[in-house]
Amino acid sequence: MKDNSQTLTLIDRSLITITGVDGITAFDDGYVGLITELGNIIIEGEGMEIEDLSSEKKTVRIKGKINLFEYRDAKEKRKGLFFLK
Repeated sequence: MKDNSQTLTLIDRSLITITGVDGITAFDDGYVGLITELGNIIIEGEGMEIEDLSSEKKTVRIKGKINLFEYRDAKEKRKGLFFLK
């Protein structure tokens, strides 16, 4: 059985760490699209950078001003630009 647990840690709207990340669909300094075990995640903000990405731990840490965090239905999964294995 697949472990579908996920942890999100947001500190002061400027640093977010997410576990359970399977891939990245899009990234620039204002938008990040992630595929996770619990559905797609959209993050919008300003001056965002991927500070850490671990395929082993399936985690991503993003710094910058976070303005929006949204889950999308898992059915909306698209072919990603980068997948963690």
